[in-house]
Amino acid sequence: MGQGNLRIAQVNDIANVPATLMKGLRELGHQVELIPLELVGGKRSTGVKALLLPWRLREVASLNAKIREGRFNVVHIHYAYLGWAGILGRYKYFLHCHGTDVRSGLHDFVRRPITTRSLQQASRVFYSTPDLREHVTSVRPDAIWLPNPIDTERFRPVEPRDGRPRVLFISALSRIKGVDLAFQVIAMLQKRSPDLEISVMGFGDQLQSYARWPGISILPRVSYADMPALIQNYDIVVGQLRLGILSMSEMEAMACGKPIVGQYRYPEVYGEVPPVFAGETADELAGQVMSLADDATRRAAVGQESRAWVVKNHDYRTIARLLERYYHGVP
Repeated sequence: MGQGNLRIAQVNDIANVPATLMKGLRELGHQVELIPLELVGGKRSTGVKALLLPWRLREVASLNAKIREGRFNVVHIHYAYLGWAGILGRYKYFLHCHGTDVRSGLHDFVRRPITTRSLQQASRVFYSTPDLREHVTSVRPDAIWLPNPIDTERFRPVEPRDGRPRVLFISALSRIKGVDLAFQVIAMLQKRSPDLEISVMGFGDQLQSYARWPGISILPRVSYADMPALIQNYDIVVGQLRLGILSMSEMEAMACGKPIVGQYRYPEVYGEVPPVFAGETADELAGQVMSLADDATRRAAVGQESRAWVVKNHDYRTIARLLERYYHGVP
């Protein structure tokens, strides 16, 4: 593959990562097309997905027709088992793993064979967060961690708000995000500081279990375009409390200059430890929130540090340049 501009297909938009990569790659002069997939029944059980296989095959056939017509130099597929589109289409593809696709897909008796084959056949495999390494490298020891790209132009600080501190629990109300621990923290905060305003995101597999929790605001799902404005309405952001990683929403909040409280267990993957107020227990995490709620000056300083860290390590332009090297076969 030459070093000139490329025609690139980003297939399947997961958490706005492909769309953000597209923005960065276009700024580098490449021609990039984002091909979204509907994947009907994507959040249903494996059995239901099996019943919907004919519809999925039709969508993959349509995708592969677009790939042939587009004459792309690079096909970058997002979500592990979807490598089967490249296998059926008989073209080379890069495969990008995002989470459940390998955490569950490599341990499910129905999905494991096709997920494994998809990983094995890929020209190169990327994974988006450090916790996925142990899953992906069991099949592809040469898999590469590609840090998630953050659009630091869209997510940026504004003037700090006035009023009593507001706390946003930014993760979905889901088991995989540590929702049980999150509400233990909320209960402690409500007891220790009743004046705190606390909001949670109104979606996730455990929403109904917590929908009637007193004294909190449950926010409707908002579009990606509206996320910066939502984040700016809060002073402290609490992230996921199970996986020990920084997901997209936490880093987007950091780019907006907000201090982050959460669990973080992978300091070794960066040259510097991210400025996260970390804890493992509800008591530790509630204490971190309280320490920030009581000190506006400290919140502002940590917010500046948080943005600088994201710009240095996850700015979409930096990640696009790194990805460009991999597309050209540069280690």
